[in-house]
Amino acid sequence: GYVTAEEVVFTVEDTGEIQTVAMSDDITKVQISKTDLTTGKELTGAKLQIINAEGEVVEEWISRDQPHYIEKLPVGEYTLREVSAPSGYVTAEDVIFTVQDTGEIQKVSMADDITRVTISKLAGTSGEALRGAKLQIRDQSGQVMKEWVSNGEDLTIEKLPVGTYVLHEVEAPEGYSLAEDLTFEVKDSAAPVNV
Repeated sequence: GYVTAEEVVFTVEDTGEIQTVAMSDDITKVQISKTDLTTGKELTGAKLQIINAEGEVVEEWISRDQPHYIEKLPVGEYTLREVSAPSGYVTAEDVIFTVQDTGEIQKVSMADDITRVTISKLAGTSGEALRGAKLQIRDQSGQVMKEWVSNGEDLTIEKLPVGTYVLHEVEAPEGYSLAEDLTFEVKDSAAPVNV
C-alpha cells in the first residue's frame, strides 16, 4: 500500500555529529466513480467489489453520490466488479485497472446504462400503428408500472427494473377487439426490448 520513494541525495559532512537522512513513503490513493452512462452523474445503490489478482475481494461497498476513496491498495492489477446494479440499470462489465507506484490519486470509473423497452401498438392484420388503445405494463404481482393511450407512435420506457412484465390492453380502439396479454422480459442488458 506504499509507494516507492524518490531517491534522496545526501552529503556526509566531515564532522563528528550524527547526521540524519530522511526518506518518506507516500501511500497509494484510488478514487472509484460509479456513474450513470447517460448523465455522467454519480449513481447510488450499486453493490461494487474490488478483486485482486488472486481472486480475493479486498474492498466491497454500495455506491453513493460521491466517488469511493481507498488508500493503501498494494501496487498491482485489480478488477472492479458490479455485483448488483441499481433498479432500472444494467450491470456493467468488469473494469480491469492497475494501481500504479505513485502517490497521485488514481481514478477509475465504471458507468451503468439504463434499461429500455419500446412498445408498439399495431393492427393485427395490416401491421398499421394504432391510436386510442389504453395500455398498461404490469409487474409479476399485477401492479401497474405504466399506463398510457397509444398515439400511433412507439413508446419507449426507460429504467424499468429487470424482470418479467405483462403488456395488458385495458380498452381497444374503436372497431378493434381487445388483444391478449403479452408477457415480456426486461433482461440485465443494454439491448433495447421491443414489444
